[in-house]
Amino acid sequence: MKEPSDKWHHDVRITKDTRTSDLFEPYNDDFMVRKEHVVNDVQKLYGDSFCEKKVLDVACNAGAHLFECQMFGIKSGFGFDVRQYWIDQANWLKDKIDLIDTSNLHFQVADMKILSEFIPSSYDIVFFNGILYHLENPFLHLKTIAEVTKDLLVINTAYQPGCNYSGFVLSEESKQEQHCLSGIGETDFGINWLPTGPDVLRRILSQYGFNEFQVQYMKDKRFCLFSRKK
Repeated sequence: MKEPSDKWHHDVRITKDTRTSDLFEPYNDDFMVRKEHVVNDVQKLYGDSFCEKKVLDVACNAGAHLFECQMFGIKSGFGFDVRQYWIDQANWLKDKIDLIDTSNLHFQVADMKILSEFIPSSYDIVFFNGILYHLENPFLHLKTIAEVTKDLLVINTAYQPGCNYSGFVLSEESKQEQHCLSGIGETDFGINWLPTGPDVLRRILSQYGFNEFQVQYMKDKRFCLFSRKK
């Protein structure tokens, strides 16, 4: 098992008394991100049936969403990210976590093109975290991710507040390494497409079968939107 990078973005439970934040430095010299809260909210939607769900994590980083899902128990989980060192971290955690059985979780280095290999409605739940605004064509990728989502799509994204219209705002991609957490920056598009708020995503996703929407939070120029097809 390859030793992971010393810099981590996800704060994940490893043992009863140990987290990654106890062992490693934060990637952006500020803090590590925990995913318990959002996963708890997802699990509450399904209750006992959560254990039957297949979960996909796009731009999974160190895999925190899937590990937290498996704390409750899921049928299977697959995460991918374009950067090898995030996947090295995820696989290291898969080997080291002793709180759960991680054998049904799988991680792979890949980019968004891998979604073309999936059949429609492949996954009950899809996490699409911190990736939308990095993509060269967010409209195309929203359609693709909608097609592989059977029920719940969880989008966490930066947005541009203060606009008097609903759409996307073009901005320059950060050149700072710590801001390219998804790895999309390595493709050097050089731009960000920032939605003006949740409404623009509601309008787009409603064209692809989603009919229930809930903004989980909206602060610090980020929001989290739960979108469902049922």
